[in-house]
Amino acid sequence: MEYLLREIDDLVLSCMNPSPSELPSPEKPDALFLEIKAEAGKFKFELSKSLSSLENEKTGKQLVKNHLRQLVFLSDSLCRDILLVRKNGNPWKTGQLAVCFRVLAVLENLQQYLLRKYPAHWNTDQPVSLFNRQKTVKCFRAKLSKCPIENKGTRNELLCIALNPFIHLIRNKKRSLSFGRKDYLVRLLKILHWYVSASSSQAEIGRPLMDSLFTLNYNSVGYLNYYTRQIEDNIQSLDSLKDKIEKLYFHLKTANQRLIDTTACFNPKQTNVKEFISHWILEEICFLEKRMVLLAHPDTGHQLIDHNFKIVTELSVAQVACFIRLLVESGVIKNKNRKELITFYAIYTQSKKQENISPDSFRMRFYNIEESARLEIRSTIIQLLNQINRL
Repeated sequence: MEYLLREIDDLVLSCMNPSPSELPSPEKPDALFLEIKAEAGKFKFELSKSLSSLENEKTGKQLVKNHLRQLVFLSDSLCRDILLVRKNGNPWKTGQLAVCFRVLAVLENLQQYLLRKYPAHWNTDQPVSLFNRQKTVKCFRAKLSKCPIENKGTRNELLCIALNPFIHLIRNKKRSLSFGRKDYLVRLLKILHWYVSASSSQAEIGRPLMDSLFTLNYNSVGYLNYYTRQIEDNIQSLDSLKDKIEKLYFHLKTANQRLIDTTACFNPKQTNVKEFISHWILEEICFLEKRMVLLAHPDTGHQLIDHNFKIVTELSVAQVACFIRLLVESGVIKNKNRKELITFYAIYTQSKKQENISPDSFRMRFYNIEESARLEIRSTIIQLLNQINRL
């Protein structure tokens, strides 16, 4: 994979160290800056040329990621050297420090160029440069200070939850900041600034802000707990289990129909907001429905399933046996007693042509897989793989 930053590497190195032969030295700041600016233009052209000649998109993405990582490294190296010089109090000339900051600006601009020009290629987990982080924190601090939060709800729990990532970032100077997280926080801050500025009371902030955070996929633990607690409070006043279940179904419909920004995510390692909330509501519904059945039939104990119940399938007996065998062999089904397992599926399964399956017939087909059944199950699995994307 071609590396396109060799000249820029040498020029950045010459900013802080004695210049290699034929390279502009720090004593000639204007020449050095013009040279690195020209190389930055060449880099953009060469990168575009290289990407257009690549047939493999994956290789192109890796090319952009590698160069973005190197640009961050160069920026951090130069930034650390500047801080070290300032700390040690070296008698640098004003022009020498000035050219370092100008070169630093070129490196930062190149990073922003890659982010804008190739948004689908860079790594969202890549940490931003030290200079970028300092600049971002300073910007966040300034914008938060302009928000009239003191008058609009420092006691507002939801607002505090939304402000938490900014507070942690500002207070913890050693905490890294990725490009993806920075982009997300910028969007989040715009929403917070608008709501805090536009709302005249905490009540006006609450619901619209909660909906906007949902849309922005703000899947922090604090927000998810807050959202589920709001649902719990909403159904708490209802008397009957039936009313509570009905209300939960309404919340489920609302959550499922609500759109979220699939390009945004506060915590990529966490389930997105819609999936988490929907799953939580379904668990609550399941619990209340079981409780309602138990209260209605206190003597039934665990016998809640009709003995005449059967799983109806379009598969033949041989195909069902093949599918269950596959689940057993792959470890999906963990039951070790195969005799009981075979008997269970024979009793509670209705095949395409047989309402009642003999355990002996099922056992024979379970251990002797027919080739036609094998091919049919393979086709069924392919259909399942296609279907899973539509769920």
